[in-house]
Order: sequence, then C-alpha cells, then structure tokens
Amino acid sequence: MERIKFGSETKMTILADNCPGCNAYRGQLHQYACVVESCPQCGSRLLRCTCKALSMAESLKITKAVADGITDRSEIRRTSDTGSEHLDASYYEEGVMLWIIRDVTARDQAAAAKMNELLADTGFKHVGKGYAISAEDAARHMGVPVEEARAILEEMQADAVYPGWQDQEGTAKA
Repeated sequence: MERIKFGSETKMTILADNCPGCNAYRGQLHQYACVVESCPQCGSRLLRCTCKALSMAESLKITKAVADGITDRSEIRRTSDTGSEHLDASYYEEGVMLWIIRDVTARDQAAAAKMNELLADTGFKHVGKGYAISAEDAARHMGVPVEEARAILEEMQADAVYPGWQDQEGTAKA
C-alpha cells in the first residue's frame, strides 16, 4: 500500500498547514518515523500500528528512521516493558530492535562477531561499515521474486547514497 500524505488522514483531522510531527506540508509525504503519519490500511498511527501494510523498502526506511531517532535508553526500556512479545509487531518496535542490535554490537566484540556470523548464514557479507546481499539471497529470505528483491535493494542503495533522492524536484518516483 502507498503511504498517506499529510492532510489525507482518515481517522484524524489536522487543521494546521504543516504536520505537527514532521513539518510536512499538505499533500507531502511525512518524514520517515513521523508520529502523526497514518497507516494506509486501518488509519491508525503508522508507527504503532500492527498492520505493517507498507512495502518492504518503505518498512525498512521507517525502521531505520526510528532507530536513528532514538536518543536515550529509557525509550528502549519503555518499549520493552510495553511492547509485544517479540518486539516486532510494529514499525516502532522494529526500530527499537535495530537500535538495540546496533548498540550491543558496537559495545561488544563477541556480539558483533556473532551478528556477522548470523548475517553471513543468510547471505549478507560485511563490506566496509555495512553489509551487502545479493538479490537472489534477499529474494529467498523475503519470499519474493528476484526482480522485486533487486528493486528493493536498488532503492535502499539509492537512499543510502543519496538520502531523500525521491523528494528532489525533477526526479522520477518509483
């Protein structure tokens, strides 16, 4: 499903010209991890919704934005105390899990080695400060056709190299 643009929410009406969560103008997409953005399937707040109705690429961008926005460990404790059993029911919980993984592997070499081993078992290869995976391995693990996995990986690579590339005037949106 497609993300809901600011001003097109179905369960809430915001009279302001800009989103109070991310400052998006009416008709623009919210910034990733905006607390005001609505789920396109049920209309609830996207970050806490359990529908997970967005594409894999959009889901990963939101999860990363949540993790990037966490600034203190009290949020991690709060989420683990109130989250779902496996901490993956919502985009917000997935972002918290990503933050935890980053934090633990940055501080614990044994945990980092174990993470690299687990990722290698799924086809990821450690490259520089990040990881790479073939479209074939990604497709197998995501349960999607290779071409779909390739498109997701290409979009994520473009976002990593050129953040916000889709928002630039004159560029085609996928």
